[in-house]
Amino acid sequence: MRSRCSSAHAVEELWTLAQAHRFSTRPRVVFSKHLRNRTRLNFSSTASNDTRNVAVIGGGITGLATAYHLAKDQSTKVTIWERSDRLGGWLDSERINVNIGGDVLFDYGPRTLRATASAFSTLELINEFGLEKQILRTGIHDAASRNRYIYYPDHLVRLPGPQPGAGLLVNLISNAIGVFTEPALKSLPWALATEPLRPSRPKDLDDESVGDFVARRLGKDVADNIVSAVFHGIYAGDIYKLSVKTILPRIWEYEISRRGIFGSLLNTKRTLHLPYDLYHEGKIIREEKGKEFLSKIGSYISGASVFALKGGMGQLVEALDTSLSNSPNVEIITGSSVDHIERRDTQWRIGAKDYNCVVSTTSSAELRRQIAPILTNTGALVALESHNYAVNVMVVNFFFRSPNLVPVHGFGYLIPRSIPLEQNPERALGVVFMSDSNVGQDTARGTKLTVMIGGHWWDGWRDGDFPDERSGIQMAKAVLKRHLHINEEPIVAKAKLLKNAIPQYTVGHTARMKDLHFSLSHVAPGIRLAGAWYTGVGVNDCTRAARLTAHSILSGKREETGLEKYLDENVAGYEVPLGSSG
Repeated sequence: MRSRCSSAHAVEELWTLAQAHRFSTRPRVVFSKHLRNRTRLNFSSTASNDTRNVAVIGGGITGLATAYHLAKDQSTKVTIWERSDRLGGWLDSERINVNIGGDVLFDYGPRTLRATASAFSTLELINEFGLEKQILRTGIHDAASRNRYIYYPDHLVRLPGPQPGAGLLVNLISNAIGVFTEPALKSLPWALATEPLRPSRPKDLDDESVGDFVARRLGKDVADNIVSAVFHGIYAGDIYKLSVKTILPRIWEYEISRRGIFGSLLNTKRTLHLPYDLYHEGKIIREEKGKEFLSKIGSYISGASVFALKGGMGQLVEALDTSLSNSPNVEIITGSSVDHIERRDTQWRIGAKDYNCVVSTTSSAELRRQIAPILTNTGALVALESHNYAVNVMVVNFFFRSPNLVPVHGFGYLIPRSIPLEQNPERALGVVFMSDSNVGQDTARGTKLTVMIGGHWWDGWRDGDFPDERSGIQMAKAVLKRHLHINEEPIVAKAKLLKNAIPQYTVGHTARMKDLHFSLSHVAPGIRLAGAWYTGVGVNDCTRAARLTAHSILSGKREETGLEKYLDENVAGYEVPLGSSG
């Protein structure tokens, strides 16, 4: 019995991560080209005596949200620098009319967000823009929350967990049958039962890959057959490169705790663990707007496991566009790359403009290029050089005329690294059943699916190696035919290649970020880092980083870099009573 319960609990923890961060990267929206300076509407004043000039490099969701929070202080002038002709990052929503009547919505980047306290800053934006009624909730009892699949070795495998509408006895029997008969799951009960008996890591081991950690604690089958699939859904990454200390810090610490990993996970004490940044996010919002406000925005997603917006995630960026475009203290420059950031005494110069602070939300490689002369022979330069790895993902969206075309209902399925090559020659990462997961976005009746291809499987590829849109669509159709037996031709099929879409937090990331923090605070005070390359790849991570960064700047904390969560004294986070937000 313990093995069955633990199996379901362990899988629940992993899949929740996948739903939280599914292809959530530095989100993107179309603005008009070049310089824009607009009239501001509905911004409150928290003005100080001195004018503050802030440059925000990067017009993804992190940059836009940072600028939005900064611009609420009318004495703060904000300039957004974006090298492309459009803003919004990878957040890219498209509504398409179909020839059977009605329309469908395609998202090419993030499409669902985790409905937990990690969403506070996102929900705050939704509240301020009046988008509450645009929220689409996936209830915790819905099929899209309960039914989670992997594909192994040649068929869909439902992961252990409660079945929608099933009673206790049926759940116990069905989960037991699955766990003890499916090749992908057969090793899980024994792995969980023997995990507490395995020795803890060596004391001198400061970090290791997620794959090595899971293989050491639960066995290589669990790592390759289950965990690799989940991390294909989060990072499109290789579990034998990703850092367990950074990505699963609680699990990493639980290993050496008195209760061990699963004893700690199953502990029923009435406290909630909050990471450093989540704790301070909730604390800031509560202090500024009151505890009742946190309860109010929390009610938007009550009873949900994940949520989306009716107009797609691009709807959030469109709202930011409207607010920033109507603010006289915000300047937006597109189609212009920041080549150098020069130090001028206590200020920073970009082009002909001087700034008190610079917020970098773009890649570490870009930041290194921009400030390399300042960082010569420093730990920051080494950290930036080492942290330069992101994966490429092709996202293919389909809409089919026939409803209920998929043989099962659920969120979708993920594909592990261990699947035979003949079952996945396209190197697909997973398929999302959008008709189940985002109910309410489309007016046309049919089946909507999203296929993700590539990720770490494409490491080392050159520009000419990647499939074009037509090839990507054909590859995705082959996946659906082989795995789901779908032969119907889609009414609409569109694909986009997202290059360097998801930064990879490889082994040693926490140490590198700590070194980067100390170097920047010493040699480059006033430079802040935020966003997917540094503080979390999810949209909720990005909006939280934006909230914290803006608050830090407006509070005059010049010594902060945005990387405080990686300091030794902050890694453990906080234990707060259940029902509290920090």
